[in-house]
Amino acid sequence: MEYTERFESPVIEGYGKVVNFKDAYLQPDITKEYKAVFSIEANKDPKAVSDHLLHVALLLNILNVSGVPKENIKVAVVISGKGTDITLNNDVYRKLHGQDNPNLGIEKQLVDNGVELFVCGQSIAQLGFEEKDLNDYILFSLSHYQT
Repeated sequence: MEYTERFESPVIEGYGKVVNFKDAYLQPDITKEYKAVFSIEANKDPKAVSDHLLHVALLLNILNVSGVPKENIKVAVVISGKGTDITLNNDVYRKLHGQDNPNLGIEKQLVDNGVELFVCGQSIAQLGFEEKDLNDYILFSLSHYQT
């Protein structure tokens, strides 16, 4: 079987696909708690899903196929600077980029699986957006420093 036939995305469906190498020498320790904070400061391609969010999905899928219990995984994403457009609702995103926000599907699944998505309020203000411009999956934060 080829690797491409073995890809799966058991937690974040359709995003962050992984191959479960059960015989790999290094494996996650399923008895440990995993905590991760991702920082997103750019949105490279506003027409596509954020590659940074795909990395978050990849982590959740890897830990899942490795047998790490969901309750042992704590993930937060802090979004600031020019990456803040991924936090916008469809109406505002459409005005900015001419299409719906392609990140809403992955953001919903991440939040549904316990990931906290924070946006820096200072970045929102500096870029001319308001809290009402955010989509429903985003937690509004005063700054990216206190998250």
